[in-house]
Amino acid sequence: MKRTFLVAAVAGAAFATLSSTPALAQGHKHGAHQHGVAKLQVAVDGKALEITLESPLDNLLGFERPPRTDAERETVRKMAQRFHAPAGLFTPTAAASCVPKGAELSSDVLDPALLAPAGAAPAAAAAAPKAGDGHAELEATVRFECANPAALKGVDIGLFKAFPKFRQIDAAVAAGSSQRGSKLSAKQAMLSW
Repeated sequence: MKRTFLVAAVAGAAFATLSSTPALAQGHKHGAHQHGVAKLQVAVDGKALEITLESPLDNLLGFERPPRTDAERETVRKMAQRFHAPAGLFTPTAAASCVPKGAELSSDVLDPALLAPAGAAPAAAAAAPKAGDGHAELEATVRFECANPAALKGVDIGLFKAFPKFRQIDAAVAAGSSQRGSKLSAKQAMLSW
C-alpha cells in the first residue's frame, strides 16, 4: 500500500511535468481516452521495481467491452498471461538481476477470472462486468525484485512489439531522488534514468 501511494504521488508529479509542455498537455486532459496511447508509471524503492500501465483495452485486445465469444475470452486470457509472465514486455537493466514477483490486472468490463494468473484458484463470485461506455481500460501493475538495484538504470518497454496498436506511451519514473517523464514510441522504447 505504501509503495502504491509512492508510485501515485511521484508519478503524478512527473506527469504534471510531462504535461506542462503545450503539445503534450492536449493529450492529458482529465478523463482523456485515446486509442494507441497509454500511461506508464515506474517506481523504484530499494530492491522493488513496480511498473503500472493504464491503457485503453483496444490497445491490448482490439475491443473495449466484455468478450462475447470463446475466442475473445481466450484473447483476454492470453493478454493477461503476458503480464503475469512479463518477459519481453518489461526488461529491466540486465545487471540489476530483476525477477518478476507478481502482477495485478483490473478492468471495469473484464471478468477478474479472465485476468487471473494461469492455474489460479477461481476467485470468489465477483460483480458482473459493466457494459461500459465503449471506452474501457486496463490497469496492470507488474512487480519485480532486483538483486542489484544500484545497477538498475532503465527498462526496455516491449509493449509496442507485443501489442502493435500502441503508438505512444507517456511514462513517469520515480527512482531514488530522480523524477522524470518521457514519451515512448516503437522507435524509442527504452525508458532510462
